[in-house]
Amino acid sequence: MMPRKGDAMSRIRSRTVARGLLFLAVCTRTATAGTITVNSTADSVTGADGRCTLREAIANVNAAADTTAGDCAAGTGTGDVVTFALALPAVIQLTSGQLMVEQSVDIVGPTVGTLRISGARASTVLRIAAGATVRSRP
Repeated sequence: MMPRKGDAMSRIRSRTVARGLLFLAVCTRTATAGTITVNSTADSVTGADGRCTLREAIANVNAAADTTAGDCAAGTGTGDVVTFALALPAVIQLTSGQLMVEQSVDIVGPTVGTLRISGARASTVLRIAAGATVRSRP
């Protein structure tokens, strides 16, 4: 039995609409880089305490999401930028080991010489996963 002409046209229109919706879904899912602002010199990951630490900011970059219960902006997974809003000069003393960076990130510090990140001679500051890049600039 041959399909009716209306049935074939209906299938063509359905495919066209489905392709259009798929294209729209792909386009709207394209994310832009996020900016995550560190406002605490602490080295903690206590969620919902109102402080965004460098460790939390890096965790959000790695997860491409918010892992901090709102302390830091969510990461996007597309070259996020970490900035600082701290009373200067400042020192971030890492007490929980090195920071593991798994996604590419730009770390934009304040004026040169006003912020120091220390592993307290117990660890390196950053460990960068294969395929990830870290760019640092004042």
